[in-house]
Amino acid sequence: MWPSCINQLNPFPYELKRETPKFLKMAFHATEIVDDAAIFIPVRPIKLLGKCSTARYLDCPNIPDGHVDLAYDYQEGRGNPDNYHIGQYYWFDFDILDSNMNTLLELRMVFNEGDGDCNDGLWGAVWERNTESKIADILSKSDTAIITAQPTLLTVEDQLQDIIIPSNSDFGEDNDPLVCPDIEFSNNLKIEEIIGMAIRWCCVFAYDWNYSEKGYDS
Repeated sequence: MWPSCINQLNPFPYELKRETPKFLKMAFHATEIVDDAAIFIPVRPIKLLGKCSTARYLDCPNIPDGHVDLAYDYQEGRGNPDNYHIGQYYWFDFDILDSNMNTLLELRMVFNEGDGDCNDGLWGAVWERNTESKIADILSKSDTAIITAQPTLLTVEDQLQDIIIPSNSDFGEDNDPLVCPDIEFSNNLKIEEIIGMAIRWCCVFAYDWNYSEKGYDS
């Protein structure tokens, strides 16, 4: 069962667009795919579900203990969760596609942006939307986000081998919409890198500077 906070989400500041954002085009150009028509994106954005305060989801998988302690007095029944302003959760539905545009996975993700003063990376989780089975963890280690996919996804991984995915360095420091300094992939799997791409795309809709500078012109 999805957590109760999913019924109390606030909207993103921008509506979802499925066109390829500027930051992704530039990252693919760095891989020497210079023709935008040749770019294949293995992520299909489905829905920006919304955002909520850290205090509304204290039993989120992989939340650092320090944030549970800090937000304890703000949780429902003890205070107002919306008055807790350290970090914020973002909920996003997306699909993963193979190179023939077939849907391999229908996913739901939540991640928290963390807080620089707390020396956080991102944390959260990814589930199959229709079964609620968790397929990946998003772990905060210092100011780095670490994505770890479940071993059961290896059969899906086999269907992604012909897909080109920009590396972290291809995104470039000035072009990357990621809201933590770095992201790592525990098993160096393409599915982990695709989840990282989905996080970056979601970040475009979360912040004014990301949307205009790294996302879309209007």
